[in-house]
Amino acid sequence: MALAGSMILSVGPALISTTFPEEQRGRVLGIQAIMTYIGLSLGPVLGGWLTQLWGWPIIFFITVPFGLAGLALGIWAVPKLVPKQRKGLDLIGFFSAIVTVAVTYHHDQSCY
Repeated sequence: MALAGSMILSVGPALISTTFPEEQRGRVLGIQAIMTYIGLSLGPVLGGWLTQLWGWPIIFFITVPFGLAGLALGIWAVPKLVPKQRKGLDLIGFFSAIVTVAVTYHHDQSCY
């Protein structure tokens, strides 16, 4: 769930910026930000309530219909984009990210 959440949060603005025309981009990015923060605000409250009523496994089961609805909506609403020019893999950025995550993880583990 954390991996999917991080992919959604990082790819969402890029998809919006690519998909919507320039005159609509600010409004749509604002709506996306509002929905993100509504979810971040309501998630713990609703999650705590659901957990109290039905126990912790319900949190995993309740996300399935929302995930499937999001997938269907994404397939339906996001147009297929054909890149004008193919770009190669940014090897420096790729390895920098790996080293940064590894060092951060190692540092976090050594604190305990």
